[in-house]
Amino acid sequence: SAGLSLVIISISKVLLVIAVLPALLLGKRPVVEGMPLQKMWAPLLATVVVFAFATSLLWTVAPMDQALGSLGKYGKLLVIPALLVLIRTKQEAGYALACFLGAQVFLLISSWLLYFHVPVVWATSNMALGNYAVFSSYLDQGIMSAVVAGILWHLKALAPNKTLFFAAMTIALLALATVFVVFIGRTGQAVVLAMVSLAVFWALPRRWRIAAILVPPLLFLVAVFTIDKV
Repeated sequence: SAGLSLVIISISKVLLVIAVLPALLLGKRPVVEGMPLQKMWAPLLATVVVFAFATSLLWTVAPMDQALGSLGKYGKLLVIPALLVLIRTKQEAGYALACFLGAQVFLLISSWLLYFHVPVVWATSNMALGNYAVFSSYLDQGIMSAVVAGILWHLKALAPNKTLFFAAMTIALLALATVFVVFIGRTGQAVVLAMVSLAVFWALPRRWRIAAILVPPLLFLVAVFTIDKV
């Protein structure tokens, strides 16, 4: 039987498709704040990638069940244009971010509780006790934690007060610590290094950009020689 979290995610994807199809078919999308959807690169690239994988079904030598499974995995990229079609205002984007970040903070706290051997009754992953992943794997959760750290770090400047500003920074640092201390997944660590490197690159003045390019390998060396799990 499938886990409850997987069922909820699968049903949510179906509902997302059902919601976005009328919006696309009717073509009467209200004026949005910011860049129009037609000028964004992300939806176009996501659609092209999924179309390329779908076309490859014509000549693949893999068993069809495996081929369709791989197509389904990459088909998740269509969530990007779907969300951009449905989210039309900053307020709606704020609600979506609040739901996503709230769920991710719940995961972070749950993983730290597992790390300190506190019983977590809702942890259903078979990696909960050994690798401290709550619902899926340390690979999935490590990547999600890295992305959360990046989102909160870049959104902290939009916090309306100092309390939310420091809360965003604290959760971002907690997410970084989760990737490097709690989980053993190297992919999540690579994503964190990329996020930190980009944050440093954008924060520095233009005349220091060359120095910023040297930061990623230096961060990598520091992590390798100071953190055993890296």
